[in-house]
Amino acid sequence: MYTLTLAELLSVLPECFLTFMALLMILIGVFKRNSAIKTLNYILIFSLILAIYLVSIFPLHPIASFNNFFIANAYTQFCKIIVILAVTLVALMSFRHFENDHLMQFEVPILMLFSTIGMMLIISANDLISLFMGLELQSLALYILLALPRDQILSTEAGLKYFILGALSTALLLFGSSLLYGLTGTTEFQSFMVAFKEIPINEPMLIVGLTMILSGLAFKISLVPFHMWTPDVYEGSSTSITSFLAAAPKIATFSLLMRLFVQVMDGHFLWETAFIIFSFLSMFLGAFTALFQKNFKRLLAYSTISHMGYALIGILSKNQAGVESVLSYFIIYTFTIIGVFACLLNLRRHGKNINNIEELTNLSREHPLIAAVIAILMFSLAGIPPFAGFFVKMNVFMVAIKANYILLPLGGMVASVIAAFYYLRIIKIMYFNESNETLSIPGLDRHVSFETTVVMNITALIVIFYGLYPQTLVLVLQDAARALF
Repeated sequence: MYTLTLAELLSVLPECFLTFMALLMILIGVFKRNSAIKTLNYILIFSLILAIYLVSIFPLHPIASFNNFFIANAYTQFCKIIVILAVTLVALMSFRHFENDHLMQFEVPILMLFSTIGMMLIISANDLISLFMGLELQSLALYILLALPRDQILSTEAGLKYFILGALSTALLLFGSSLLYGLTGTTEFQSFMVAFKEIPINEPMLIVGLTMILSGLAFKISLVPFHMWTPDVYEGSSTSITSFLAAAPKIATFSLLMRLFVQVMDGHFLWETAFIIFSFLSMFLGAFTALFQKNFKRLLAYSTISHMGYALIGILSKNQAGVESVLSYFIIYTFTIIGVFACLLNLRRHGKNINNIEELTNLSREHPLIAAVIAILMFSLAGIPPFAGFFVKMNVFMVAIKANYILLPLGGMVASVIAAFYYLRIIKIMYFNESNETLSIPGLDRHVSFETTVVMNITALIVIFYGLYPQTLVLVLQDAARALF
């Protein structure tokens, strides 16, 4: 009979605490309805901040809990903190804009919290069953969040498209999991390590099972050719929810993918080959397709696809330095993309978010601070020194070169040069384009949200500071990466 120890219970204390707070928020929402949304937003932010503290202190040592269904160590702690911090920033910068985005339902902060719990379960998953639980908890909440503005056709379309394709990715994951279970007789990750050493690498059931699982996970992080949902969902959903979708879920799934590849698959040739193909296609398709985008959120969608390709390069090294480079990449990517969306939330015309890139004309005169922050973040995304994006991208490339992956970093450099064009074009439009008076476009709203401005400025300062002092988190990154080896 399995007995739960105190140490195991403490290892899942952050998830239990957030679950309790989510249930409490449901009760408050049911009795106060939509008048409670501000209260629920503050409870959400408080809960997330306290959860960061709980994650940082528990567990005191690496532990596998609930009969090896979940693990907790320095690596999972680090990834959870980044995810929760990303959600906290998104919640802080967004709740003043919920009314304009038609998101005044009390369910919004509750769904964000449930989705966060799902991401934390994904990061700590040590079994295909617990992985499925985490993915579904995260995804089901996101399906609803995307489609909540029911009076907007684009939001409804985005939610439906993400739901249909998400259901397909889940089916692929379950199909692959059933094949692996039939082949090995287990769903536990650690048991797979032993089983894979005894099974021939050309076993058809093994190849199909691993391919299906990888396909399901690749969908969640927008890797080509499983990226088709990303531009339409980014464009159709409200800016607040898009900022939530763009950062935290990708970090959670990517952290699991990296742990599977390094620990469980032990660099299996199938996944290694797939990563090379995914990385190359994602970098170049994202870079080339973004050149032709006029909608800012669609451009950011293709930019995300490209950045997922860059991050994959670091995994291929299968060593501690590679894991450190990917973790540092995601720290900067998270703050940068959240900062860009914070700027977009502050850019409104007649209370509605601007979407067209050309609408940024004269931004340096109307909102010089926002224009400066966007310029800093665009320079970082483009990988231009001395901003943080340059150093984290260079680390990923250098680690891959040392591991004898030469062509991928070279391809990444070419893709970065191509991508720099559309990042720099945005800066050019803000600072150098002359407005066409014949269009008679009214000026932007003067009101900007204080919380959104704070998040916007914090992200810009982090990008600058990390660029000047890139060794700031080296000890923390080393501890987190060491836990995988």
